[in-house]
Amino acid sequence: MDKFTLNEVGRIAGVLTSMSRQRSLLGINVREGNIMGASLVVAVDRKQGVFYIDEFSSSELTDAVRAGKSFSLRGMDQGVSVFCSGLVAKSIVKIDGTPAYKVEIPKSMLYKQRREYFRVPIGETKVVPVDLQKTSSQLSEDDDSSVFSGELIDISGGGARIVLFKVNDPISAPVEGEDSILRLELPDTTQLMELPVEWRFAKHDDIKKTFTLGLQFINPSPALVDAIQQYVVRAQFAMRREEAPT
Repeated sequence: MDKFTLNEVGRIAGVLTSMSRQRSLLGINVREGNIMGASLVVAVDRKQGVFYIDEFSSSELTDAVRAGKSFSLRGMDQGVSVFCSGLVAKSIVKIDGTPAYKVEIPKSMLYKQRREYFRVPIGETKVVPVDLQKTSSQLSEDDDSSVFSGELIDISGGGARIVLFKVNDPISAPVEGEDSILRLELPDTTQLMELPVEWRFAKHDDIKKTFTLGLQFINPSPALVDAIQQYVVRAQFAMRREEAPT
C-alpha cells in the first residue's frame, strides 16, 4: 500500500471535485466524543478555496459540527483512499435549497493507494520510446539482434506494457519468463531508467510486425519505484483535469 501526502491545494481541490462528481460517500468523524457519520461533497469553489459538504447522517454529528468542533474526512476516489483532518465548518449555506457546510480546502491530504499498483495509460497521449535488451546468456551485450525498440503503452510501480516495432520473426523476440533490461525516460523527468524485467505475456501482430509485451519489474530499487509511482500520481491528476467538465 503506497501513501502520499498531497500538499498542493490545487491537487487536493481536484480530488474533492472528483469525489463530488462520483458522489463518493464520506466518513466524517469528530474526534472529541468520537462522533461519526456520513456525508457527500456537493461542490468545490477553487477561487474561494472552499468546498461544501452535504447535511450529515447523524444529528449528533450535525450538532457537533455546527458547534464549531473540528472533524476529519475520509473517503474513496477512484479506488484511492483519502484522508484529511482539522476541518471546521466556516458557515452554513444553501445549495439547491439544501443546507451545506462551507469548509476551507485543507492544506494537506493523505492519499493512500488501496491496490498494490495503479497503471496509467501512456501511448494514447504521449510517445515514450523504450529499448529492450535480452539478457540471455546465449547473447552477447553488443549483439544488435538482442536489442528491440518500441514505445511505452502503460506503466505502474510493478510493471509495464510496451509495443516493439519491426519484429518480423516472433521467434527472435523475447519469450515469456525470459529476463531482459527495459530502458526508458518518463515524461517530465530527466532520469534514464534501467529496469530488469520478466515477460508475462506477448502478442505478435503478423501484419503490423509488432510485438506487444507485458512486463513485470524484477526487484527494482526503491528509488526507481518511488519515481515511477510519483509519476503515476501526477498522471492521475492530469487525467482528472482532462475529464473535468468545462
